Amino acid sequence: AALGALGLGPRAASIDALAAALAARLDGAEVEPLDAGRSALALALGVFRTRAPRRRRVLLPAYICPSVVETVRAAGLEPVAVAVGPELNLDAMALAAALDDAVLAVIAPHMYACPAPIVAIEALCREAGVFLVDDAAQVFGVRVDGRPLGCFGDVGVLSFAQSKTLVTGVRGSGGALLIGNPELVPPLRAACAALPAARGRRRQLAGFVWRYLAAPGLGAAGYYLERLVRLAWPAASPGEHYRPARLAGFEAALALAQLASLEARMRGRIEAAARYHRALAGSGIGFPQFAPGRYLSKIVVRLPEGSDVGDTRRRLAAQGIGSRAAYPAFGDAALARAEGLLELPVRAAMSEDAIERVSAALRRAVAR
Repeated sequence: AALGALGLGPRAASIDALAAALAARLDGAEVEPLDAGRSALALALGVFRTRAPRRRRVLLPAYICPSVVETVRAAGLEPVAVAVGPELNLDAMALAAALDDAVLAVIAPHMYACPAPIVAIEALCREAGVFLVDDAAQVFGVRVDGRPLGCFGDVGVLSFAQSKTLVTGVRGSGGALLIGNPELVPPLRAACAALPAARGRRRQLAGFVWRYLAAPGLGAAGYYLERLVRLAWPAASPGEHYRPARLAGFEAALALAQLASLEARMRGRIEAAARYHRALAGSGIGFPQFAPGRYLSKIVVRLPEGSDVGDTRRRLAAQGIGSRAAYPAFGDAALARAEGLLELPVRAAMSEDAIERVSAALRRAVAR
């Protein structure tokens, strides 16, 4: 009964409350809560195709989450890699050279919440007459030139999955479509209204409670226990999480609760990034996205030339420190930028001692 009250079936009041709360922070943008950021992207691409059916190419940064590339291909469109700059975001000059009459849309993510040159990108897309997706999946609450990220171009995308600014779970745990182009409001609203209710959310709720409430207090033991659980009860296939649907009520409630602490959590991550930057100074380890006062959803560093990412991750794991490799390269333009990238653990409330421990372990790992 409690789960039903949270809205595992019919539309819950928390969903409407979330849409209103997001719109208030996004200068009144049209907000459609959905089950995932990639669902929002899929719906937008479908409407773009109906408006310009002869255009098939979608320009993406060469360094990007693979799910974006998969979503473009699933829409029957051709993803085309465009070079990225030193901060791992779409390069505006490279984009200008790639725009032509075959381009339907540009997807401009803000990688790990580091803002892309979105003002220049928007101007280029407007001049070329192509659709722009302001992919704010990894960032919420940041403004550029006084405008919220996600509100540039024709549509924006938010995600509430792991490692994002608002986190309600893992796969298919929530997101939103932001509609900035008034001409697209009617067809996109209709497409969202036609989606089925969210499915399989009880397991996702249990996963959220474990991953974000229980496991962090267990340390390394939690990591190994989770691996045992996965072996005993294999997760559903990724495709089951990515059939577009509406947002579940309990995940809307979680997102609302996260909104209440947004500013404090962002300040915590800004300070964590500054602490990592200080702790790794002079080590030869690069910090391609750091800038004083910049919010980052992830801490991504570049290992010294000649370092082996896999070996470094194993050395960190032996010291009880988890890490992640970078996204795989999408196109030749990404190979150099993606080389040597490593994601370090970060939390809004991560202590200075914990950051020093991770940094010291990383220094030792790359020195061998």
